[in-house]
Amino acid sequence: MNKSEFRIGEHVQIRSWEDMAEVYGTINNQRSIDLPGYLFTSNMAHLCGKTGHISHISEYSFLGLKYYYFSFYDINLSEAAFGNEWAITEFMLSKVPVTENLL
Repeated sequence: MNKSEFRIGEHVQIRSWEDMAEVYGTINNQRSIDLPGYLFTSNMAHLCGKTGHISHISEYSFLGLKYYYFSFYDINLSEAAFGNEWAITEFMLSKVPVTENLL
C-alpha cells in the first residue's frame, strides 16, 4: 500500500469483526484477525462499529510495505480507548458515506 486511501477529517467506522474475519481470516482459536502488518484481537472487538473523524495519520514501514495508523478527535467512546491505546490501521476502517440532510 503506497498511499492511504483515508484523509484527515474523513468520517470513518471500525469494520465489523465478521467482515474483517471473512476477508483476512482468524488465528489463535478465532481470538485474532490476521490483518496485514497488525492483529485485530478479541480485546478490540468492542471497537467494531464505532465511528469518528480522523485527526492524524502516521506512516510506518514493515518488510518494505507502508502501513498507516490513525488517531481520532471525536469518537463515541473515550479518546484513551480509541486511537491511543489501540493501533488502528487502514485495514480496520471503512468510510462512512456522506448523507444529505433531508429536511
